[in-house]
Amino acid sequence: MVDNKACPLSPQGKAVCTPSSANETPQYIGSTRSINTRSHGGGFSTKYNEYWYPEWAGTTIYRYDGSSLAYKGAFNSGQGSMMQLWGETDGSYYTANWGYGTVSKKSAYSSNTIWNRGVAGTPSCVTSDDNYVYAMNYYSNTVYRLNKSNGSVLSSFGLSGGYINSGYGSLAAVNGKLWRGSYNNRVDRYDAGSGQYDGKTFYTAPQIYNMAFTGKEYCVSANNSSVYCYTMFVKGDCTMGNDCDDNDNTVYPSKDEN
Repeated sequence: MVDNKACPLSPQGKAVCTPSSANETPQYIGSTRSINTRSHGGGFSTKYNEYWYPEWAGTTIYRYDGSSLAYKGAFNSGQGSMMQLWGETDGSYYTANWGYGTVSKKSAYSSNTIWNRGVAGTPSCVTSDDNYVYAMNYYSNTVYRLNKSNGSVLSSFGLSGGYINSGYGSLAAVNGKLWRGSYNNRVDRYDAGSGQYDGKTFYTAPQIYNMAFTGKEYCVSANNSSVYCYTMFVKGDCTMGNDCDDNDNTVYPSKDEN
């Protein structure tokens, strides 16, 4: 939504803008990106605007510019078998450590471990939002909700109502939701509080063996250099109007949205 002139009016007579993108299925950007993903494992640092791909199953993470895709160097994480990486806004990052039974938080560009937490099964997915870290193993519908500061397991819940198959680094927390991909091309959306499937699904062109979420795009590959990215609506995308975030054009919110 770039113009609020056509927005419906709320009972208070104010323009109410719910951008159409808020309810759309994620869309393929139209062309692949060529990045050496180096097999399993992937992530993105929004702090540094970089794709991060580890060389499976080693400890080295290779960095690529988020805009130009140019190779920028590498660093040692000190952790092997990272099935997913998720960058924090301060530059630190989380890793889901396949075969180790752990999820870790690391300092930026470093092998320094801030915390390391054991979770049941074989961890393959990790993501975070403003409040929590979320972790899953590759075959289960169980989500572990962790404390961001110390990694303590606060609770767990099950994803219900959608489709669950093996997931390889395919979890993304976006706008209070969890997008969880199964390796065989399907990505479902669940409420991050209740775990309930909300009816949103999209399908990727390649099978999903690694994923990097850029903050706007869900980018996947089949462990090769052809990366397919799908745009997602993220809060703040709408720059005009009064009702960008609650997706209900009949309710005027208490304050203007972004």
